[in-house]
Amino acid sequence: MNVVTPLQSRLPVLGAIVCLGSLVPSAAHAGLLLIGNVAAAPGGDYAEPIGNVQPGDEEVFQGAVTFTLPAGPDHILENVILRLHSTQSSVPAPVISLHRDDAGGTAPGNSLGTLVNPEFTDDFVQDFTFTPSGTVTLSHSTTYWLLVDGGETSSYSWIHGDDWPSQPIAALGSYWFSFDDGANYLSDNELKFVFAINGSDASVVPEPSTAVLMLLSTAGLVPFWWRRQQAT
Repeated sequence: MNVVTPLQSRLPVLGAIVCLGSLVPSAAHAGLLLIGNVAAAPGGDYAEPIGNVQPGDEEVFQGAVTFTLPAGPDHILENVILRLHSTQSSVPAPVISLHRDDAGGTAPGNSLGTLVNPEFTDDFVQDFTFTPSGTVTLSHSTTYWLLVDGGETSSYSWIHGDDWPSQPIAALGSYWFSFDDGANYLSDNELKFVFAINGSDASVVPEPSTAVLMLLSTAGLVPFWWRRQQAT
C-alpha cells in the first residue's frame, strides 16, 4: 500500500495557491506613487476655498491639478490623497473626480468617474484618502485632470504646500482654479495644492490566455491527488 505524505496530499492546494498568487500584481508594482507632495509638504499655512464660501453667493470655487503619464505601461488608479480643511460643520463632502484632457488643456474633459469619499472630520486639517468605486485605468501618454468640487452647499479648503510634487512617474501640468463653478478655469502654479495619486502598473496582470493555462495546470494535479487518496 502506498503511503501518502502530508506534502503530497497538499500538492493541489499548493498548486492553486501558486497559480492564484501569480494573478496578483507583485508588491514591487503595487502602491506606486504616480505624483504628489503629501510626504514632503508640511501641515500647510495656506489654503484655498473649495465650494460655496458664503451661502447664497454666486461664486462657487473648484480646484484642480493636471498631470500626464509618460509612454510605457498603463496604470490602475488605487487612491487619491488630499489635504483638506472643512470650514463649516455638517456640510456635504466634496466631489472628487478624474477627467481626460479633452478640451485642449483649458478645462476638464470626459469624466472617468467620481471617487468614494472617506468619513470627514469637521474643522480639522487632515489627509483624506479617496478611492475609486470601480477600476479606473490611466492610459500612458495621456493628460488627466484631478478635479475637487465642493458644490454649492459646502465649503472646504484645499491646503497649499511649500514643495512641488514629487513626479516619479507622472509629470505635473499645472494647478487650476475656477471661481464660477467650472465655467472657466485659471492656471496658477503658486497654489501648490497638497495631494498624492497612487496606482499600480497594469502590465503585471497576466493575459487571460496565461491565466487559463495556469489554472489548467492546477486542474491537472487533481487526478494525481485522487489516485493518492484512493491508495490510502
